Amino acid sequence: MKSNRRFHSILLVLSVLAIVPLACNMPGVATPTQSIQDSAAQTVAAQLTNAAQPSDNTTQEPQPPTQQVVSTTQAPTSQPPSPTPCTNKARYISDVTIPDDTHFNPGDSFIKTWRVQNVGTCTWNSNYSLVFSSGNIMGGSSSVPLIGNVSPNSNVDISVNLTAPSSNGTHQGNWKMRAPDGTVFGFGVTGGDASIFVRIVVGPTPTPGPVTKTFNVSSDGSARSNNTTVNSPVAGDTAGDLGTQAFLTFDISAIPDDATIQEVSLDLGNSPTIKGDPFGDLGCLRVYPDQYGSLGGSDYTPPPVNNTGWRFCSTAQLDDSDDQLGNSIALDALQDALEDDNFQVRAQFNELETDSDSTADNITFGNIKLKVKYIVD
Repeated sequence: MKSNRRFHSILLVLSVLAIVPLACNMPGVATPTQSIQDSAAQTVAAQLTNAAQPSDNTTQEPQPPTQQVVSTTQAPTSQPPSPTPCTNKARYISDVTIPDDTHFNPGDSFIKTWRVQNVGTCTWNSNYSLVFSSGNIMGGSSSVPLIGNVSPNSNVDISVNLTAPSSNGTHQGNWKMRAPDGTVFGFGVTGGDASIFVRIVVGPTPTPGPVTKTFNVSSDGSARSNNTTVNSPVAGDTAGDLGTQAFLTFDISAIPDDATIQEVSLDLGNSPTIKGDPFGDLGCLRVYPDQYGSLGGSDYTPPPVNNTGWRFCSTAQLDDSDDQLGNSIALDALQDALEDDNFQVRAQFNELETDSDSTADNITFGNIKLKVKYIVD
């Protein structure tokens, strides 16, 4: 084979190279030049190269491509902190319209408005709504979206359009708030689960019954016949024979201006202090309506005086409920005083200012009460 012949040729050349140096050392043999050695060396190198190379009909195994592995280290990505979720809380403030137990006829339309406060940390927007929770929906929508934004700690008025049911009686509808994610939350001082509600009464409006209120004296004093005043309410005379009249003011602002007075009683018999014999020496005690304003010495009114509202002729009558009832003069005077919010009277002995005996005959009143019965149309 061709490869064997090439191998034999290489061996031959190597043998020649080995003999040449020996021949150069033999006597009588001329030393070859350096070019001969170089030529032989080049021939051997060429033969070795050819022997190392495959022949034309030799198939080489394909070598897989060398893969270069690149090592990369990825820097850790900094993640932003997760936001703290806000809270949904609500607080009821007041009823803006339709107080509890307002009367309606069947089928009457009305608008209920509540004032509520956002006491959470979420800002409410139009994705929040007031939703029906339980009770009687009264023809209203089951969900009422808010209008605009309501920031934390802000108030908002929320209204629903409703219709009074057709059946008589008391009807109530309960409502709560709903967040955009569907979570329903209620109301409390600092948030809670209570409902706000509308409660009405369907049917004829009942005739209001009479109201009775009792009033204490808001200010008092006395005026004397010498045009001086003292701070305690005293009627009669003094040891110096000065006539003394008691002045009393009652704050009646709690009575509505449109009320109709039906009855008025004046109780002067609670723990009065009595000196001498005022009823025996000076006659009957009379109480007159007198819108005197601020008390001054000139408010003293010498007897005799007409148009009395009450008349007491003994200590026992001060405690008698029949004698404590005011007459029509007292009723009319109190009716006229409603717009002033104060009702004022003067108590004096009307037969005599003094019996001139240099002995005090008087009554100092304590714990005075005015009882008023009225109705509001």
